[in-house]
Amino acid sequence: MAEQGAPARRSAFHLITLYADDESQPGYAFSGSSTRSAGITREILSSVSGGDETPIRVRMKRPGRRGQNVADENLIELRFSLRSIAPRLFMGSLGKAGWKSPLFFNEYVTNGFDSDAFFRRVNSATGTSLVIFDSLSAFAYAGWGTQMVKPGVAKIYLSHDYEPDFVRIHLLSAVVRKRMRAAMQQTDLLIAASQRDKSQYLTYGLIHEDKVLVYPNIFLPLGADKTRIEGPKSVDAFTIAIIETGWSGTAGAIQDGNELAAALRLLPAATSIRVIAIGAVLARVLSERLPSQVELRRYGRIASRAEFLRVLSDSHVGLNQARWVGGTNVKKYDLAVAGAVVLSNSLGSRGDAIPHEFVFKGERDLASKLQDLSEMDRHELARLGAENRARATAIAEGAATELKRKVSELVRSK
Repeated sequence: MAEQGAPARRSAFHLITLYADDESQPGYAFSGSSTRSAGITREILSSVSGGDETPIRVRMKRPGRRGQNVADENLIELRFSLRSIAPRLFMGSLGKAGWKSPLFFNEYVTNGFDSDAFFRRVNSATGTSLVIFDSLSAFAYAGWGTQMVKPGVAKIYLSHDYEPDFVRIHLLSAVVRKRMRAAMQQTDLLIAASQRDKSQYLTYGLIHEDKVLVYPNIFLPLGADKTRIEGPKSVDAFTIAIIETGWSGTAGAIQDGNELAAALRLLPAATSIRVIAIGAVLARVLSERLPSQVELRRYGRIASRAEFLRVLSDSHVGLNQARWVGGTNVKKYDLAVAGAVVLSNSLGSRGDAIPHEFVFKGERDLASKLQDLSEMDRHELARLGAENRARATAIAEGAATELKRKVSELVRSK
């Protein structure tokens, strides 16, 4: 602890589970873990009085890749250890062949980096340090060196998903759960993405409930961007937004586009409809399948998150078609923040309740609900969307307040 009256200067380390050579493709076709990492890390740092404004980032480099040469004292780049390359190649080949469970297993368990230099820097840092382990894969990247971190370091486990959801093969899932239990026992604060995920973690009894905080995937626009996103919606065409999802890949985008196109073909031809499609594959599918009377606005990767949300804010209704059981919902909350009524399938409806979310099953049920909403007064639709935005804002602000309280208490205790 710092002496009384002296400013406490602390160092923060963010072990990021993104590869250095992947960051040359900026932009948003959909939201994901990078948004969660940036948003929560910003909240954590703002809650630590006297802390460094910029965390020391730790990124991974694939073997044989040069990546980007970045002259930055706040950046550490780790390389794979030799012992991890063979299992990576084996598991990675299975993942590329379409078998996803080994691919995720590879991320959570078989990775390994030469991380001794990183932990030496953590242990030599002045003041109380924070290390944010960005998902279970960060513990896999760091290896068992986490057990040698000095006592004054606060370890935060930033969970994007309940990881065993992704590994459905029983034996592989058991290994992931073992790794997860080890990570929980070394964690001072675990940040879960939903109440359901929190319940899953507490099932093991390895971490006290007071050390688990729920921070949903709701990240609000900042400053002037908020006003742009809350602007008036169109009152002419009934506007539907649909976003390409990441984990579902090309097959998922085709399935999502076909389902919406089939539903819209069941609506009366006189209905004035506009579709906003974000994501290159999804936009292409819809351009080929939508009825001719439907207006289509196509977007690929959008340059910034603020612009991504602004585009969504032009919609009255947002389609939330989850295709993968693992993880937590991101699109649902982005649509709510943008002020849209949300239409979710059963998987997409996971997470905190928002006032105006409707669940559909199949294209005919989707068509029925779209027709009902299209016949509603446009100003009334905008009001329902505004209530969704207000609820999402309240959830996010409450989570941020609780996060700041928890982190402040954690740092004071070290």
